Order: sequence, then structure tokens, then C-alpha cells
Amino acid sequence: MRIHVFSVCWNEAKMAGFFLRHYGAFAERIVVYDEDSTDGSPSLLRSAPNVTLKRFVRTQPDSFDLSKKALYDACWKESRGTADWVMIVDMDEHVHHPRLVAQLAEYKRAGVTFVPALGFQMFTDEFPGKGERLSETRTRGAPDRWYSKPIVFDPDAVDELNLAIGGHSAQPTGRIVLPAEDELMLLHYKFLSLEYVAARNGILQGRRGLKDVENKWGKHYANTPEQIGREFQKKEAALVDIAAPGFRPGATHDVPRWRRPDSAAAGRF
Repeated sequence: MRIHVFSVCWNEAKMAGFFLRHYGAFAERIVVYDEDSTDGSPSLLRSAPNVTLKRFVRTQPDSFDLSKKALYDACWKESRGTADWVMIVDMDEHVHHPRLVAQLAEYKRAGVTFVPALGFQMFTDEFPGKGERLSETRTRGAPDRWYSKPIVFDPDAVDELNLAIGGHSAQPTGRIVLPAEDELMLLHYKFLSLEYVAARNGILQGRRGLKDVENKWGKHYANTPEQIGREFQKKEAALVDIAAPGFRPGATHDVPRWRRPDSAAAGRF
């Protein structure tokens, strides 16, 4: 399976190792667009043999979110004719399945072209240690419908992706064939201790453009440590272990939007 991964980076030195360890295990090519990081992220990324580092430029100067959407809608097209699958992910998002490459090969044989992934907000009390592969060592997360994203697909089958802001939904065009069952997971490793989230939110808040603020995109970056703590507590009761024997991700989620008749009829995933 030839898998290409696309992502955006800004000062992700703490997450870059986990990202590379996860995707480097199976991706033929990883393309990262870096927005002038100053924390050593570019050096870490360049150290991986299968990473291509490019510069992220805000095509909408007053909006990070619109600029990222435009990039994610277009960057993957360079993989047409050379990749079986592409994945468009943020650096704290890990596409996961216990046998991911084999599962994607099965989808390919079955004619599947578009695989939305069920979202899980992963939680830890302390920041993980260097060298960990998070999908194996940090496996407790809360099912989160908002973080179920349409970001794994066959680049030769999709004409346009048409992502929404934040990549939480899409209206793709082309030869769109979904799997019969939702089995892929998108593990969102943001809540890696209260201290980490509060610090990361603080610096990302300052990166929002005027349009982002006006449209309330990324408004959660302004959450106080108290608000973040309440979110930790709220999710605590919903945590599941994705590594538990016999775990089926679809059984923990409400019916995903792409399985609902009104959304499916509109081509909304």
C-alpha cells in the first residue's frame, strides 16, 4: 500500500516525534507544511527520511483557518497516480486501526474509495515520554462525533474534497464509495495533561487571524485552565480503551453523519 500523509506544522516540537513515529511506520511519503516554526520542529521533521518539508503560506493573510482549508483541499492532488491512499491530518491526529495497512488493502480490493474515521479525544494525566508510540501506550479516549473526520481517501477517485473549516466535514465529488462498516479511528492527542493543553492553547490563541476571531474559529484556544479542567472532568466518564480485546469503535459512537439519509443524499460526510 502506497500511503501519503499531509499535515501543517507550527512549533510542534513536542508532538513531532510522536507524529513521525506513528506515520513513519507505514507511510511512503509525509508532506509537512511548516509556518515558520521557531522551536526546532523543522529540524526534527527533516531528520525523517520519508518527510518532505514545505513552507505554509497564509493565502488568506487574516485567516489561518481559511488558508489551511485551501491547502488541504489542494495539496493531496500531487499524489494522484502515485498513492493508493492519502491522509490529511493535523500533527496531533493519528489515523489508527489495529491492522491499518491490511485494512486499507481490503478496502481497496472491495472498491472503497473514501473512509471517514471515527473520532476519539485521547486523554492522559501526564505528558507522554519520548519514544512512545501513542496508539499503543496511550489508549484511553472519549468518543467524539465532532472529531470524526473525512480525511482518508483514494486520490485517483476524488475530484474535489471541499472540506469544511477545521476539516470536520466535507462534500467530496468524484467516485465516492464508503466501507460497509466504520472501523478506522482518528485519535486526537490534544489532551495530554491539563498543563500541556493550557500552554498550547495560549500560544495558538495568538496565531488566530481577524477572520478567525470574527467567525469564532478556534475559539476554544481562549479557554481558561478552569474551563479546560471542567472538560477533562466531563470526558472522564466517557473514556473507553481502544486497545481492549474485541473493541469495536462503531459500537461506541452515535450514528455518524455520513450514515444518515439526509447527509448521504447531500453528499455530506
